[in-house]
Amino acid sequence: MTQEERDARTGGQWWRSIGGHVDIPLTELWKIGREILGTRGASLEQANFVLKPIIDKVTQGDHSRGLPLIARLASLADQGKLRFEATIAVRNVASGCATVEGDAGASIDLLGRTAMDSAMSLAGRNGIGLAVLKSPLGVLTPFVEMALASRMIGIVISQSAAMVAPLGGMKPLLGNAPIAIGVPAGSHAPVIMDMSLTQSSTSGILLAARQGQMVPEGLIFDQHGAPTNQPEEFVDLEALDAGRLRIIGSLATLGNSHKGYALNLIFNLLPLALCRSDPPWTGAEGTQARGFGSLLLAVDPAAFGPVDEVLAQVDAFIDHLKATGRKAGVDAILYPGERSQALKAQRNLDGIVRVPASQWQSLLQLHGTA
Repeated sequence: MTQEERDARTGGQWWRSIGGHVDIPLTELWKIGREILGTRGASLEQANFVLKPIIDKVTQGDHSRGLPLIARLASLADQGKLRFEATIAVRNVASGCATVEGDAGASIDLLGRTAMDSAMSLAGRNGIGLAVLKSPLGVLTPFVEMALASRMIGIVISQSAAMVAPLGGMKPLLGNAPIAIGVPAGSHAPVIMDMSLTQSSTSGILLAARQGQMVPEGLIFDQHGAPTNQPEEFVDLEALDAGRLRIIGSLATLGNSHKGYALNLIFNLLPLALCRSDPPWTGAEGTQARGFGSLLLAVDPAAFGPVDEVLAQVDAFIDHLKATGRKAGVDAILYPGERSQALKAQRNLDGIVRVPASQWQSLLQLHGTA
């Protein structure tokens, strides 16, 4: 594999970790990650599920949501804020609907897995299943992948802390509205959309802030609502260095328009209304009473006809898109999730990932093998 191939990232990822990089065997990364979580109470099966989205991000070249999250999990466990043995309860509240809650310290990844399992079970019986989770989530793709593995459609909507000002406003009151949708295909990789309803994810802005870099135009506003490319006008750097997230500016919604604002607002409101959770601004101010929530939905196409026919129809749709004429300089027409899945598959096949040297050294120190 060439250096250019090793450094390849997903199309929407404008940010890049600076400094030296090292090539690491994936088997070594998995081993160290499992041992770090295992010594903090995670079973092998739990560690595998929790580590997968982290290592997937690494294989996709997104190091802002990669190895540092292992250290974050270890820190939470050491403080007693993450307990892998915490009880998770499921309660069916109506035909096709369930609520999922966990004891204090329950892993958000394991909560999300239980919720999607419940939604899929309900969908298998009713054609559709909705699980209301009394918790926010991190990366959403793993949960729609669960539905896809059973040839179901998966949809996940989650709340986040306030980091988006309402249209015409200055103060961040809305979350960035994370949403993921997965649609199964036949011969093609599934269609997976996992994104926030803002011009950029927060993680890229925070990485730029830590690295002292400017960000591209049109992504953030300062505390007065003016466009800026200085991340320190979006986030409090002193708080960030202390491990706290204090947003002082605002992320731009999709398209910087009334339509992007409307989408963001609606997807902030849906989990709040169904989870009976707190609005985004209470979390940002540290006064959460009920916390944030998430919605996990599974739809079984088999309820409406033969699944193979649905998958063939999705394949035909993709084939038609990819066969269209392309603009000069465009190598291929891609669909959501295609490039990220290809990068992950190729790097898993290659068995080697390139990671920031500083992150790898920190992980080794945490593991005790530096």
